[in-house]
Amino acid sequence: MAALWDLVWAGRVTNDTFGPLRALAAPFKASGRRGGTGRVHAAALSGATGGRWSAAADLAPVRPSDTERAHALASVLLERWGVLGREALAAEEVPGGFAGLYPVLREMEEVGRIRRGYFVEGLSGAQFAVAGAVDRLRDCRDVAGVPEVRVLAATDPANPWGAVLPWPAVGLDGGQRPRRAAGAAVVLVDGDVALFVAPRGRQLATFSGLRDEGVAEAAFAALRGLAGDLKSRILTVEQIDGAPARGGPWEASLVRAGFAPDYRGMMLTA
Repeated sequence: MAALWDLVWAGRVTNDTFGPLRALAAPFKASGRRGGTGRVHAAALSGATGGRWSAAADLAPVRPSDTERAHALASVLLERWGVLGREALAAEEVPGGFAGLYPVLREMEEVGRIRRGYFVEGLSGAQFAVAGAVDRLRDCRDVAGVPEVRVLAATDPANPWGAVLPWPAVGLDGGQRPRRAAGAAVVLVDGDVALFVAPRGRQLATFSGLRDEGVAEAAFAALRGLAGDLKSRILTVEQIDGAPARGGPWEASLVRAGFAPDYRGMMLTA
């Protein structure tokens, strides 16, 4: 059975049950029969007799052509990014990059499947997009009213900053430098990045969009969701742009957003 599951992990054999997925979260036990690892999924072995087994190669007997594979990849990336440019391909680390996929995108544009143009300021070169994405961008243009605030993980594909778009200049030199790191977050106000939140939330970096008082209050108030994700449900900001949060230039905005002074900085309770 251990050899059979080795074929499963190698992608050669499949089963019509959810056993392989459950086995991924199962505890390990020592074994000398697993090549290279010396460990076997205990839950997988115990449930290996259930379901029906088949060779994975039989599921796709005809290998798609390189053009079909490139078309499928282009369709997936267009669906994921909405507007596809050189920077998006670099962020995805697609083999061959933008030049390798450009012929397929050009053909899709010529037959009317997608559009080509200059849709997003800051992206270089040709940009391709599905018609629905272009229409939604037009609907969002010059919309007045309450600002739309979103808090995203810095590594979220929905966050273009630091991937397809360069980070704007931060408030002060010497402060927390923004980066797409695990545990970090960004606050977007009407699509513009207003705040960068370092992992654990102790340091913040501000951007030019935060200079508006209404934007600042909305962006700081949005941090309540991050506080709610913490075990203590308390977010304590110690520094903003490298300066102390308590007594600093942003203290009044933090208080209006629900923060309270703390001996370490400014505290927000979810």
